[in-house]
Amino acid sequence: MFIGLSSSSYHIEGGNTTSDWYDFEKKYYADEAERCGVSVDYWNKWPEHHEYLSDLGIHIWRNSIEWSRIEPQKGVFDQDAIEIYHQILLDLKKRNIKTVVTFFHFVLPKWFSDIGGFEKKENLVYFEKFVSKCLTEFSDSIDYITPVNETMSYIMSSYVTGYFPAGQKSIVKSLVCARNLIRAHFIVAEIIAEKKYDIMLGTAEHIRFVSLESRVKPLVKLFDLVSSYFNCLPTKCIVSNRFHFPLGFGLLPISKKFKDVDFLGIQLYHTVNLKLSYTKFPFMLPVKDVSWVDLLYDGKLDSEDFSKVLNLFKVYNKPVMFTELGLHTTSDEERTNFLNDTVSVLKSFKDIEILGFLYFTLFDVFEWLSGHSKKFGLMSIDNSLVTKKNSYYTLKNIIEGKS
Repeated sequence: MFIGLSSSSYHIEGGNTTSDWYDFEKKYYADEAERCGVSVDYWNKWPEHHEYLSDLGIHIWRNSIEWSRIEPQKGVFDQDAIEIYHQILLDLKKRNIKTVVTFFHFVLPKWFSDIGGFEKKENLVYFEKFVSKCLTEFSDSIDYITPVNETMSYIMSSYVTGYFPAGQKSIVKSLVCARNLIRAHFIVAEIIAEKKYDIMLGTAEHIRFVSLESRVKPLVKLFDLVSSYFNCLPTKCIVSNRFHFPLGFGLLPISKKFKDVDFLGIQLYHTVNLKLSYTKFPFMLPVKDVSWVDLLYDGKLDSEDFSKVLNLFKVYNKPVMFTELGLHTTSDEERTNFLNDTVSVLKSFKDIEILGFLYFTLFDVFEWLSGHSKKFGLMSIDNSLVTKKNSYYTLKNIIEGKS
């Protein structure tokens, strides 16, 4: 089983001024210190950061390629940015670290967002050009591709709650966008198949179970079934090459040049507990008196979460990779226990092939709607002072077989 790290390039690179998130942050964060800014400056300090990866001995590293850097203006590709990404990927290969690349991790070029982004099917032609360019340039240094990061998370945040830059609350647009993101997956799949690139193709879908607090037991059971269904919806569509309700009715194939996935990416986070609300949209509230953002970040996975998700995914008869697992906590002892417990639990499953586990993430970094307040990292940076936490050494020992 591979053990590695996962990240989002927007989180770690810093200085991405041509993206929709750059403008959004100015409106969302009154305090400039909470904005991404230079973050941990991976864009300039990647050789130094890769030394940490080598020291840890990780087998695999997942990150995204920022479309807004590659194509900052419509039809204008930045060859300097392309060269930096190529150097990054080749350096990882030289260190015997397998690479997992994502082409859309929540961030869009401003120009693409301005013309409607993934809300419009006709805009997919621009995504195809971007992906084609990337694969032409980088195919020699990519081992795995997860084309789209967390379809359901993106549409919920952008088109249901309106928290992300699209800032809309439209069920219709959320369904249209979800269909187009699944089409985007198949665009990548078709290019890989057509060009015969030696790259493993997978998914990277957010899985989060929702538990309803209610005395009406049939309602609780129904809610659990609905939660499980929507957790698997993008995966089900991709594996079957059909849109399923509410995205469609499975009548026609999505891709005429169907290429099956080689593995299923799972990004599992803790179960959230909700109660019914008859007055506030979306007619549910956190059981505890916390904000929706804190509800999603503050909690712990347990063995039941792993058992439940792996039982759901067994039916697809595919290997799985935990492409992102993380824990926000100010207690590094909790993170250390999380790492040890997670590896122990994953090794205990025998009836499904688990390719790997990628912890999110190396550094404490910017986190979408929480600024710099959430602490997921194995390392921290304060005024250029880099600190390795105990959990850094815990992961190192796990990889070396000492834990």
